[in-house]
Amino acid sequence: MRVFSIATDIDKYQVILPVSYTDAVHDMIDFNGLPKIGIWEPLIFYIDNPLDKQSDFFSLTNSSAFACTKKAADKFMRFWEMSAELLPIFLEDGTELFIVNIIDCVNALDSKDTVYDYYEDGTRSNRILNYAFHKNRFHESSIFKIPETANIQILTYAGVKSPEDEFFFAYKESGLTGLIFYPLFNS
Repeated sequence: MRVFSIATDIDKYQVILPVSYTDAVHDMIDFNGLPKIGIWEPLIFYIDNPLDKQSDFFSLTNSSAFACTKKAADKFMRFWEMSAELLPIFLEDGTELFIVNIIDCVNALDSKDTVYDYYEDGTRSNRILNYAFHKNRFHESSIFKIPETANIQILTYAGVKSPEDEFFFAYKESGLTGLIFYPLFNS
């Protein structure tokens, strides 16, 4: 079993930012593993770096969520239905995108075997240096968050189910672009 952190490839592809960045917008785009569907109001975004390549997935202001095209939303709907809500947004030109808000938050981190960073005074920080997971605690969805990093990280596992039932392999086979996978754990 392997666990990866999913991120958008901001070095290669376009990044989107909200046109208006008020405190209310800041709160709206804070994705901490909780649902937003009942309070969500579609926002307008602009492409920050229009000369970069277009992709199917877009970076937002932090790594706790990402946006995707309708094509990507449809392609991976079976994964989103188990783990996420799709929140509509629009680019300035009217193009509809969807923020993928992962709301499947799993208590799977093995705190005993996880290695944390420590401050000079000896107190433990929240920064994880080496991850360890309880293999028997994962849910059906292969895309998830953990409470310890829910506001900064999206995770996926691989090597647990059939490859076609895991997001990591489905993405690799899809031909879509914009995501990268950072290895965190290998059992």
